[in-house]
Amino acid sequence: MRTLVLALVAAAVTATAAVHAEIRINPGPVEGVTAVRDNARGTVWCEVIPVMGTTPDALGHIYNSSPVDDCTEERSDKLDTAQLATEMHVPAVRLNTGRYWVFDRMTFFTAGEIVDFHGVKAQWAATMTLQDMKNLQESRPYTPALITRDTEWLYRKGKPVYLLRTPEGITWVLQVFSKKIDRTLSLETLDQLGSKLQLPAGWTFETRVLDKDLALQPRWASGQAHIMWDNLGNAYQGCGFDKACAYIP
Repeated sequence: MRTLVLALVAAAVTATAAVHAEIRINPGPVEGVTAVRDNARGTVWCEVIPVMGTTPDALGHIYNSSPVDDCTEERSDKLDTAQLATEMHVPAVRLNTGRYWVFDRMTFFTAGEIVDFHGVKAQWAATMTLQDMKNLQESRPYTPALITRDTEWLYRKGKPVYLLRTPEGITWVLQVFSKKIDRTLSLETLDQLGSKLQLPAGWTFETRVLDKDLALQPRWASGQAHIMWDNLGNAYQGCGFDKACAYIP
């Protein structure tokens, strides 16, 4: 009987330790570390974003699964942000899930550590202010935000790109589509996206097939990319603000 009790106590202690395991993170770039994902178009990914610091200077450190793991919605839905925050000793953790790339190759010229978040592996890739994250994720579509990342999104010649054009001369290039709001979205239906968007006055949607490669690199400008979400949660990078785009498609 005593042996059984001891075994049960040991099991309870082990279970408690597992629930409250510590996840050690050291966010930021690591010298000499890069990451590449070729044939990225249509692949699914997610991001785990521990928030560090206090308002108004709180900063989200973005760990992206794409270089090291395929993070399906089924897997990302099991992540518990409150538990992750406790285990990382940070005020909060945000998730960016159910996302699919629309470009053909991604390169992180500067990347960081790889962390296992409850079975989902992701690599440090970027930072973003908490306010900009809130603007994107909390129902403020078509509001530009800035993200600091050293990346290249490459759209290959002969492939379609999906564009939003503004009266001010900015062209927003679709980089990610999401199925969170519209489950019918897919690579095959993106040319119909314009009919589903609630665009600001004067904005237009356009599909083009590239006659040459298109590269988007924030390092050609300030090191920050101008990004935006539409009313369906799809994400775009802006061309026309600076020299971050090789050309305006």
